[in-house]
Amino acid sequence: MPKKRATKKPPPAGAKKPSRRTKGGFYESPTTAPPPAPPPPPPVSDFAAAQFESYTMVAAPWIVQSLRPLAVPVDGLEVDPRNARTHDEANLKAIAASLHRFGQRRPIVVNRKNHQVEAGNGTLLAARALGWSHIAVVWVEDDPAAQTGFSIADNRTAELAAWDDALLAELLDQHAPAAPDLFDDLLMAELFDPAGKPAKGKKKGTPEAQSPWPSCTYSVVIDCRDEADQRDLLARMEAFEFRHSSEGRACRLLTSIVTANQGAKSRESSDE
Repeated sequence: MPKKRATKKPPPAGAKKPSRRTKGGFYESPTTAPPPAPPPPPPVSDFAAAQFESYTMVAAPWIVQSLRPLAVPVDGLEVDPRNARTHDEANLKAIAASLHRFGQRRPIVVNRKNHQVEAGNGTLLAARALGWSHIAVVWVEDDPAAQTGFSIADNRTAELAAWDDALLAELLDQHAPAAPDLFDDLLMAELFDPAGKPAKGKKKGTPEAQSPWPSCTYSVVIDCRDEADQRDLLARMEAFEFRHSSEGRACRLLTSIVTANQGAKSRESSDE
């Protein structure tokens, strides 16, 4: 009776195929198809290419070294046309003075969708005035509502901070003499009134301090015909000040007595 030929069962799905022997007695695994080639990278814009070139090839010594990988050309950035925070000449001069002395130490925030600055519009304008070619940027992808909201929040939170007047005066007394031009550009003297005390409108709760700058009093002297004219003018000026109390100016009488031997002497009247 003929023997039945044994049939091989197919290997289970996913099982590894056995190696096969070659003529030299070595075993080799069955060849497998090479993996598919990766898809080509998406095309990059000219601005992205310039950005890559900026932090790989361009030296920007005005930017601190740790921020230089974030540097991009300033020509590719735009100030926010709807930025509610204005930057006058004095403000831009102060920002430029800080950048010139210390360099860029924190990046500005820019929306990648439209290349508009959300935080740091004044810094970008000052950097252009200084002739900078690149500036460090942190990119975000905000819709218009988020862009406007963050811009307002960034500006307003800075306004809500207060100075410690005593500590500020101490720090300025220590460091202002070494860089008087810088602190003049920063308008630090505006934080104090002519008497050297914190200016009006500052937040309460911080101790008063003397300004490191010399105390000065600035006055306008008006010559009057006689005492009656002097008092009439004072009354009119006090009435004006009452109507415009935000001016914050004080009016007082000043009488000069001219003598033949001693020249002119001045005395202030006790009634103001």
